[in-house]
Amino acid sequence: MDTKKRPDEADKFIAKRVRDRRRELGLSQEKLGERLEITFQQVQKYENGKNRISAGRLFSISEFLLVPVSYFYEGLGSSDRANGFAETDEQDPFVPPPPAETEELMRYFSRLPDAAVRRSIVDFVRTLAEREEKSLPRE
Repeated sequence: MDTKKRPDEADKFIAKRVRDRRRELGLSQEKLGERLEITFQQVQKYENGKNRISAGRLFSISEFLLVPVSYFYEGLGSSDRANGFAETDEQDPFVPPPPAETEELMRYFSRLPDAAVRRSIVDFVRTLAEREEKSLPRE
């Protein structure tokens, strides 16, 4: 009996989301592999759904691709509800859609190799956003 767990439809869906997001940011498999300290061939296996992506690896991928882990589960079909995957037909009303500049910003941000520089940018943007929120009139 084969006890090795093979990728199922949810694993393949997540793999496709990883590939699509990587391409959206204009990143190569080699670049993602370097960041994860794996070969680009392993990235190919993940993205083709041949190998399952562990939770820890998916977390690392989400950090590098600048999305929450939940991003990779968004859009799983209604047949997956029975397997414990939530599906929503509407966007969370408390989270506005990202501005058009978000994709461009993420594409360039992900190219910055220095973690300290990335952290500084995140801190700077957070400070700007907090100042902006404080200046908005209360309802």
